[in-house]
Amino acid sequence: MEEKIIKTNVLVNDVLFNETAEQPIDVDFSLPDFCPDISKIFKCRAVSRISSKSINGKNITVDGCVCITVLYCDETGKLCSYEYQYPFSKNLEMSEEGGSANLCCRTKCEYINCRAVTGRKIDIHGAVSISVRVFRRKGTDIISDIDDPNIEQRRGTAPATIPMGYSEKYLMVEEDIAIGQGQPTIGRILRCDAKPCVRESKIINDKTVVKGDMAVWILYSPEDEGAPQCVKTVIPFSQIIDMEGITDSCECETKSETAFLEIKPKSGEGGAKCFSL
Repeated sequence: MEEKIIKTNVLVNDVLFNETAEQPIDVDFSLPDFCPDISKIFKCRAVSRISSKSINGKNITVDGCVCITVLYCDETGKLCSYEYQYPFSKNLEMSEEGGSANLCCRTKCEYINCRAVTGRKIDIHGAVSISVRVFRRKGTDIISDIDDPNIEQRRGTAPATIPMGYSEKYLMVEEDIAIGQGQPTIGRILRCDAKPCVRESKIINDKTVVKGDMAVWILYSPEDEGAPQCVKTVIPFSQIIDMEGITDSCECETKSETAFLEIKPKSGEGGAKCFSL
């Protein structure tokens, strides 16, 4: 007698591709005319960010940029800084077509070395790692019951997470950031950074409302002589992301990253007293 096996179909994430590639950084550049000559390099910092990514058949393309900041002093001992943008594009190939699949990418700088070739020329060597994961929803059958009185069964329940979808959206944040009361006018930006953080994710049918804030940190040198100054601020943001099929009974995992950052001094009467983000 043939047993009647009862199966239940559940959805899981089927990983099609999961690899980490290395992107070398090999570049030399000269300082622009408005930057003084290098006497000594104190620090070289590199931050890699992904600006776009796509799947075309079996091919994966990841585009981004490495922001290289060199902190140095000139012959008078004044602290100076120069920022250089190093674009990159990485192509990877999968073993099968990635139609309707989701693409998730992460990048970080593994190491960076720099040296002053001359007073105006800098040589940079380093590497960036790019982690790529391609996945899509797939149905699979699991045995949930068997219709045979002669077979002893041990039953139980197990929690299961059913993936409902994956979505990304770019958000532009623009803000004027004023310096603190009593701080001197802005000369040059020495270093800046921005870190977004999601505080709340609320699900409405087929949509997710994401709220959070972005912490911005700026170090600058005054226009006149003086010690470097620091400016900190927090900028709130909110965004609605469409995702078909989700309801308020679902759980949502939301992350945010900085894809591009540009901060410049904004001139006005009496000199630059705020930054434009």
